[in-house]
Formats: sequence, structure tokens, C-alpha cells
Amino acid sequence: YPALRSLGFGNGNTDSFYNVMGRPQEAAVFNASSFVVFAAGDTVRSDAQGNLTGDGTGMFNASTGVFYVNFDKAPSAEIIAICGVSYASGAEISMKSKTNELPYKYALPVSLNTGDTLAVQDPFQAFYVISLGGSVWMTRQPLEFGVGNLEWWKIANIPGQTASAIEISEDGDVVYVGTSGGRVVTISNISQARSFATADVGSGTAVTSITNTVISGGRFVSDVASDPNDPNKAVVTLGNYGNTTYVYYSANAASPNPSYISKQGSATSGLLRAPIYTSLVDKGDSKKVVLGTEFGIYATDDITVASPVWTQENNGFANAPVWDLVQYRTNRSSDSSTTVKEGDIYIGSYARGWYVTTSLQTDRPLSNEENVIEEKVVRDALRMYPNPASDYTNVDVTLNGKGDVKASVLDMSGRVVKTVSMKGLPQGDHKIRVDLTGISNGTYVLSLSVNGTVQNGKFIVNK
Repeated sequence: YPALRSLGFGNGNTDSFYNVMGRPQEAAVFNASSFVVFAAGDTVRSDAQGNLTGDGTGMFNASTGVFYVNFDKAPSAEIIAICGVSYASGAEISMKSKTNELPYKYALPVSLNTGDTLAVQDPFQAFYVISLGGSVWMTRQPLEFGVGNLEWWKIANIPGQTASAIEISEDGDVVYVGTSGGRVVTISNISQARSFATADVGSGTAVTSITNTVISGGRFVSDVASDPNDPNKAVVTLGNYGNTTYVYYSANAASPNPSYISKQGSATSGLLRAPIYTSLVDKGDSKKVVLGTEFGIYATDDITVASPVWTQENNGFANAPVWDLVQYRTNRSSDSSTTVKEGDIYIGSYARGWYVTTSLQTDRPLSNEENVIEEKVVRDALRMYPNPASDYTNVDVTLNGKGDVKASVLDMSGRVVKTVSMKGLPQGDHKIRVDLTGISNGTYVLSLSVNGTVQNGKFIVNK
């Protein structure tokens, strides 16, 4: 994308303007010969040396972004400057994921010049797994709201079995499916399954690996909890009364031949012989495991020993069934003075409501670099929806008082192709709808002026 700068609207009296172009990325290099300033029909362009000519004169410094322009006639329209940029191979750029616009950085493998495009693999992925009719299905479009027909792939068959629990590893590479018949079906290499050919077992070319392990025949697998630090480790819990073991652990759960070992504990320091409904592995210390049982919460400090010591952790909580345990987790960390908290456990009980404990909560620093990226994403974002758009796009505006709003659509050459003006809008929230009829497919800039303050954002037209 080019660099874009609005100088606001001319007053019809001032003909000289001074400003600085902001770089779309810190690594962006300005291309002087592409620099142009325009106001309605008046256009001033730069040569390769930064000399401005046309409907005025001036200078552009490609090293600093500083420019000044003297129009032959004082403009009264909005004054906009645009400059193409390039990037060197290896340059680091900041990007936003399609998943909740999470920020990340990417090192360019090649140089990019004005007009070049490069496809980048989004490091943040979202997918959804369900089980229907003896099969396990997956889609990679769970957040694409408004899509009429999501693409679903059958990633495993479990004939004669009903899925009773589904767990996805923290790295998104392994799906664990517990069944009502006491089995755990493990589907590995999910991160490479991105099409019908590579994901669907009916294609004959799926890249996933599937194992079917009997934990306890005829038993109900109530939950599978993957270790958030190691997708190859998992805890499996079981229901039903009248049995001796209700919790199993595997240190090689994602391998071709996984082994699950009972972790019920001894008669004096172990668990009650009663159903366990849910479990989690602590991110801060993977040896710690928390269980939601028929009689409340139990935990161990070391699931890896042969006979774990289990303690009841019902302080402030009744001896009631616990259906669900969820731990808040984040991957952000560094050694700066700014911290984030994680590790809180949310507890869903039967007929007793929701509870939260911070016993396993930890403070981890959040880097200055991450702060800068996230603040810049919020500060620079002019949010349009839908984006990509076909027939129209919207932008939300909040007025602190009565005011004028003007939305201009510009193509990548800086030409205004559509304008929507609304004067005297009352105080409050407004949705400005921009009709895109007659506008061709491509990338455009929406320049929004609210009482003379201008904000810009890019959007795509795809009809």
C-alpha cells in the first residue's frame, strides 16, 4: 500500500503547505517519482529528485518524508498527498491476522516494489471440529461470518462410536476425540490439513495420521485434556460408577502407538472411585493437573509419578459435581516491566453456578514491542465493514456534538471516485453507508473527515 497523508481542506486563501509523509511501515522506503499532491482538479507531482511541478511547485525529501507545496491557486478542496513505497528483502513489517486482527511481524523473503503483492501465511489460525453420525468433521472458516456455505472436511471415521469429548492441542496440530465406548481417537498433523485433498479421509490423499486407542472398553470418556506445553501429552477422564480407575495419563498420546497409564493413586492418597467429568493441565506447571469430579475439585502436583497424590480443593466450593474447567492462557511474554496475568481457572458446577480461582495464576511480562504494535493497530484503524465489500461498505462515526461528515473513496492513484457528504448530523453514534455502485474491483482508500479531522483506511472491493 502507498503512504497517504491528508492535509485537511483548503480555505481558498492559503496556497502553501508543509507536512511530513508517514510511512505505512517503519521499513518502508519512499519512491520520490511516485509522490503526488492533489486538491480536486489541481495536481502537483514529483520527479525522481523530489522536485514538484504541475499545478504548483515544491520539494519532497524521500529520506525524511518532509514536503512542501505551493499551489498556483489556493485550494478549497481536501488536500491529499500519496507516495508509493518499496521494501528491501529481509525488512520486517507489522501485519494483522484475519483472526480478531491479532498483530504479528513478518520478515520479507524478497524485495517489494510499488504495486507488488505477496501472499503471507497467517500465523493465527481458527478451525472448528464437531462429530456427527460416526464421523469427525472440521472447518477452517468458523470466523467467516456471512459465508453462506462453509467448507467441511471429514477428518476421521468412528463407526459404532459416539464422540463424547473433543480436545484440540495448543499448537493446533492434534485433535483428540473421546468416545462413549471408552476409546480415544487421535488425529495428528492437522496443521497441514488445509483442503479437501489434504484433510478429508474420503479424498485418499489426506496427510493426517489417525490412531484409535482403547482406554477402557464400554466406558464413557468424559474429557480429554491436552498439555498446553506439549501436544504429545494428555489426560483422559472417565465416567460411570462401579469401576476402579477414572483418570489416565499419556506421555506419548500423539504417537503412532500411544500408551495410557492409570493415575488413580493409592487407596489412602488417591481419588474416590466416582465419575470424573472434566480436567485440565496447568500451563504454568504441566505436572499439575486439576480434575472436576462428582464430589468437587481434586488436584495433584505431579501427574507423572507412578501413584499421584490427589487432594481435595473445595475450599470455598461445595462438594458438588463439576462439569467444566477452563484456564485462561496467553502466549505473550518478555522481560519488560509491563505484565499480563494468566492461569485463572473458571469452574462450571452442577446447580451451584460458576466459580473462579486464581490459585494457579501467574504474572508474565508483556514486551514493549507488543505494546507498540497493539497500540498502533488501534490508533491507525479506520474500521469499515464489510471489508472486502461488494455493493457498499459502512463506517461508524461518533460525534460529541453537531457536526459535518464527509467520506471520500480514492483509488490507488489518489483519484476521488466517490464522495458522501452529511452536514449538520446530531450528536451521537452514526453509521455512514458508502455506496460502491460503479466502482471496479480493487484496493481503495476511504478518507473520512469529521469536522475537519481526517482519518484514512484501506478496503477492498470484490464483486
